[in-house]
Amino acid sequence: MTQRVNYFLPYMRQGLATLAENENVVGQRMIVPVKLTLTATDKDSTKTEVVEKNITLFGPGDVMGIDRNVISRLAPSPNTNNFETSLVPFIEFSGPDFLWRFSSLQTTDKNNWIPWLALIVLKTENRDEEGEFEKIQNSNKELPPQIQLKPTAILPDLKESWRWAHVHKLDTEGISAGQIANSIKIATQKTVCRLLCPRKLKPQTRYNAFLIPTFKIGAEAATGNIGETEDRRLLTWETPADGAGKIVPYYFDWEFSTGTGGDFENLVRKLKPRDLENMGTRAIDCSNPGYGMQEDTGLVLQMEAALKSLDTGVQPWGMDIATDSPDATVSKQKQEALTHLLNKRKEIIQKENGQKETRLRVAPPVYGEWYAFREGKPINNDPQNTNGWLEELNLDFRHRAAAGLGVQFVKENQEKLMKAAWEQLSKVQEVNQELNLGRFGREISNNMFKRLEKMKPNNVFKMALPVKNKIAFEPEKTIGAVLSSSTITNKLTNVKTQKFLFKMKSAQVKSGFKPIVNSSLVNLSFKVSGLRSSVTSAAATPSGTVAEPVEKTFSEIIDKTILALNPKKTIELRIKNRVSNFRNIEKTKVIKSNSEDELHPVKWYPEFHRPMYHFLREMSQEYILPGLENVPQNTVGLLQTNRRFIEAFMVGLNHEMASELLWREFPTDQRGSYFRSFWDTTIYSMDDNEKKAFRETEIASKLLDDIRKKHGTNYNTLEKIEATYVVAEPNETEKEISDVYENAVEKWLLTRDEDKDINRLSEWDKNNRLGDNPVPGKFNNQQENQNQLVLLIRGELLQKFSNTLIYLVKKTTDGKPDLTQNALRTHPVFEGEMPPDIVFLGFPIRKEEAAEYFVIFEERMTELRFGLDETPEDSIPGTGENDFSWQHFQELPAEGYLNGIRPSIFTEQWNNAAFIAKVMMQKQVRAAIKLEELLPG
Repeated sequence: MTQRVNYFLPYMRQGLATLAENENVVGQRMIVPVKLTLTATDKDSTKTEVVEKNITLFGPGDVMGIDRNVISRLAPSPNTNNFETSLVPFIEFSGPDFLWRFSSLQTTDKNNWIPWLALIVLKTENRDEEGEFEKIQNSNKELPPQIQLKPTAILPDLKESWRWAHVHKLDTEGISAGQIANSIKIATQKTVCRLLCPRKLKPQTRYNAFLIPTFKIGAEAATGNIGETEDRRLLTWETPADGAGKIVPYYFDWEFSTGTGGDFENLVRKLKPRDLENMGTRAIDCSNPGYGMQEDTGLVLQMEAALKSLDTGVQPWGMDIATDSPDATVSKQKQEALTHLLNKRKEIIQKENGQKETRLRVAPPVYGEWYAFREGKPINNDPQNTNGWLEELNLDFRHRAAAGLGVQFVKENQEKLMKAAWEQLSKVQEVNQELNLGRFGREISNNMFKRLEKMKPNNVFKMALPVKNKIAFEPEKTIGAVLSSSTITNKLTNVKTQKFLFKMKSAQVKSGFKPIVNSSLVNLSFKVSGLRSSVTSAAATPSGTVAEPVEKTFSEIIDKTILALNPKKTIELRIKNRVSNFRNIEKTKVIKSNSEDELHPVKWYPEFHRPMYHFLREMSQEYILPGLENVPQNTVGLLQTNRRFIEAFMVGLNHEMASELLWREFPTDQRGSYFRSFWDTTIYSMDDNEKKAFRETEIASKLLDDIRKKHGTNYNTLEKIEATYVVAEPNETEKEISDVYENAVEKWLLTRDEDKDINRLSEWDKNNRLGDNPVPGKFNNQQENQNQLVLLIRGELLQKFSNTLIYLVKKTTDGKPDLTQNALRTHPVFEGEMPPDIVFLGFPIRKEEAAEYFVIFEERMTELRFGLDETPEDSIPGTGENDFSWQHFQELPAEGYLNGIRPSIFTEQWNNAAFIAKVMMQKQVRAAIKLEELLPG
């Protein structure tokens, strides 16, 4: 594919303006002398006459306003609140020569033309900032509006305005300047001209940008003072100081605000790789656990959290302790005490009279007993059995505390959760009603079907004739089609013919008539006049072929007719297929039974897809990552997920929800996995295959219907809706549709089974330890302690550039990041944040693989931007084009314009507006950090 590149020209003038005498003719308009030679010829003579005229061209003094449609783009967009202070505002016009169309003054070296429009940016007044202007309402509404510049207003040097105007075209790489000029003439609609405003903006400040006339004659005409200035070459102000305090008209304006200081490159350079150590646990006092258990002064355990540093190990306790450990005895005693307490929930007492009495006691719950199919059964405290998640969870204070956090969420939100559960149930009730009716219809039909099996074949055949075209005989052929293709005339299978023959048969029986069975007059080639056969007779059968016996075909027809009329097909199979989507939500092992009725009611449970880490974060960030206060600003570091904490929390959460549903008499069993999402997976970017999968979902179907109703046929396909999501400068409708589309995709991503953080609890292997249960997504946890790698970023970068693209790439053979076009990129599978300035991203790789990767921070640029870099205070700016910085203008005053100030580099090219545009155009920034630099040690 041919590469396309950006081409810049310093200016462009077209038409008669290029022929006009400018320098030596003073006046309000430019004049073009025209000399025409006219020749008239008749039969006898030829007459020639020379006509000389001066044509006056429109100039800046004739312009009273501009058409808004000629403006193709504004930067920043109106009412932007976080414009980067390193960039410069600009306005773009669709005509390539628009900025010089009415120009009447060249630069001193005659190499450039001063544009007839200038772009200035002024501070807006607010509580904390004194404004630089006041808007004035013009008494003549046909004239442009005006502003009163304050004496303190910072203004540009209009004689320098030619440096900030240029022509821009995107075209094929390697073409000549002549080819570019010719291409612009042929297709002007693909070329723009642009006017920059080179003012150094102040952070967190409100500004107004104004498009004003550069020439004094234009300013006077726009204020109604036509004819006061005779020289079209005079500027609106000769020096910035002269302009302060003046009243100036403007043709167009818009507002915006700047954000905090620092551009992407500057902020990403501030990030420092740091080794995050000893994070992920917090001390909890377990000396007095309650429920009458023996106190043990000084018993302190390290409660874990959802994240931990790579060097954080497991405290020896419970099933994690070695038998020869000094704390093994205390640990064993506590586990025995807990076992005794949990098993006292149900106690059988032997009375004196020999009868047994069951006593129920209030005791702590056995978290997860329903999912392990251990309801009511005692907990086992076998020191040799170190592989059982149920015992590990319930006999360890640390894991019980994590499960208790899940219980707390359900208790605090029980009314909202139950309301949502009943709302979800309504859809399933409709399906179960259909299944109940299907079972009833099937039973009635079965009684009729039993009679069908006892009927004579002829009677079955007669009864099935009305539906012969709906019963399959072969994969692509019905019984009706078989009969139509047979040698027997089609009319014999007609219902009316059958009735006639039945009457004839009755009459023959009464008269004692006996048909001729064998006769030389009856043979296979005989045809009765008027009866049509659809195939050739047996006499015409090709040699070597044998006709299929009629008796065999007839028998098969009867068998397949009976099979097709079986209620298991006509009712059961159809209803089963119709409700197959709802069958997919039956997720517990107890439901999967071969002996169960195919039309049994949907055994369903509600699901809640909210990422549960949000709840823990709202309670305390310590439950996500203890020790955050030790992470310095502008840090990049590596952590890992703690799957056993997450599993313990999710078991407690689901256990309590099952108890609540049981208490509220909700129609379900207690083995449903109501919550399976811990992390937020909506960061995930869909590939083409996943887009196709999304289009076939109920969520996508509803999205399409809603958008069709509101916006009509312009968005009648999901492909058109998806296109709005990648528009560089969307209009209001496109913004609305893209937001709705994004929300729908996020909803779908949260419901996908492969994006869940735990598998269905009823499918956990009873011998697994906490943290070892396989997950359904791309990162399969088949071994112990396979925790995902998590990248933590603390700093200003993601606060200001929240859409930064972060991904992993592998090293090349020379140790550099593989940034080629076809390089494999590993994107995060979940994201999270901890206000005010911490973001973490989970990647589907393990600690052992980290040394093979680089992490890439990539600036997302959907549109062209102009500005200069911000070099950090402790750094010296470079000398290349990619290093061009505000710090190269050492004499630039605070909040000032680049008025006649030359940079410390590019001094020879600084008189070329095209070169200035090239070096001020911002390139995409990518920064790479070795993951091995973030590993401990």
